[in-house]
Amino acid sequence: MAQPSDILIVDDNTDNLRVLTAILKTKGYEARPVSSGPMALKAIAARPPALILMDIMMPEMDGFEVCRRIRSDSANEEIPLIFITALDALEDKLKAFSAGAVDYITKPFHEAEVLARIHTHLSLFHARKKLKKSAALNRQLFKAEGLVRMAGAIAHKFNNHLHSVLGNLELAAVYSKNNPKALESIESAMASVEKASHFSRMILTYTGKTQNNHTQMDLNKCCRRFLTEFKGSMPENIQMETVFLQQALPIMGDCYGIQQILSELFINACEAMDGNGTMHIRTAMKSGPDISGKNRFPLDLLPGKMNYACMEIQDTGKGISENNIENIFDPFFSTHIIGRGMGLAAVLGMIRAHKGFIRIESTPGQGSLFELYFPLQQRN
Repeated sequence: MAQPSDILIVDDNTDNLRVLTAILKTKGYEARPVSSGPMALKAIAARPPALILMDIMMPEMDGFEVCRRIRSDSANEEIPLIFITALDALEDKLKAFSAGAVDYITKPFHEAEVLARIHTHLSLFHARKKLKKSAALNRQLFKAEGLVRMAGAIAHKFNNHLHSVLGNLELAAVYSKNNPKALESIESAMASVEKASHFSRMILTYTGKTQNNHTQMDLNKCCRRFLTEFKGSMPENIQMETVFLQQALPIMGDCYGIQQILSELFINACEAMDGNGTMHIRTAMKSGPDISGKNRFPLDLLPGKMNYACMEIQDTGKGISENNIENIFDPFFSTHIIGRGMGLAAVLGMIRAHKGFIRIESTPGQGSLFELYFPLQQRN
């Protein structure tokens, strides 16, 4: 990841490299000098810079070609690139902008001008990134708010109809005591209604509006109890490795709700590994300010300046693409590699009910890491 002050300098003239490096370092920038186009491409591949200063007239590969190759990679298409060159003809300037440069400084250059243009383009670059991030966050919040309202309305309506159906079935069962076949059908229908009711409760859980019966509990103990029960249902070819923090992790929560979260994530991990792989479970204590904001949900909940109990569930499955990560908690969203139905949507709702959040790291073909965070309590 590029540092805000990381600037790559590309010039085959060692004097120019030395002078520009000195100028940048005196102003607090991190300067990375390279003397050719191919070296510049390797440096960018190793670590994309925040900005590039580049000469045009270089042997082996000129600046125009280097610029075009940089822009051909979508990951680097927004890095500000400024040409510093002795070429001052209009056609050269037009060719530079056509190749993807954002600015053009002619040699001999002036220190103040170089620094002013660097500052301007870095400011514009970071402002665009911030604006894009804000727009993406607003889109996700708007979508999440709409889904919560819709889910809550559907669940309440659905529940009302289910209670009516269940009441009538119970009454029919009373009148059918002497008719075993009819009673069997009624009991089967009642079982289906109970399943539908459970599904409706999952929808309400997704909204985060379920009633809380939280007490102080130890996250480690709750996890160990769940693992003891879950191990018996794990596929034979999936290995489980656990590392629990030795000290207790007291949180305000509902152990049954925490175990529901674990169940959904474990099932999701087993599906992602197609029944063959390794699952790592770890617990830890982390400070709120140290928790990354990337792929952290729910979007409207920010970590406080406190400590959190953290539980990590990592698999060696197929992974999730970056484009799909923000969608996996939507009800009924599915791909061929992740769980289906309300499972992960309910997970997010239950985590919200615990005033916690979840963070995801995933690489297609390598697996996924789910980090669950819950506010740490003082021990009673």
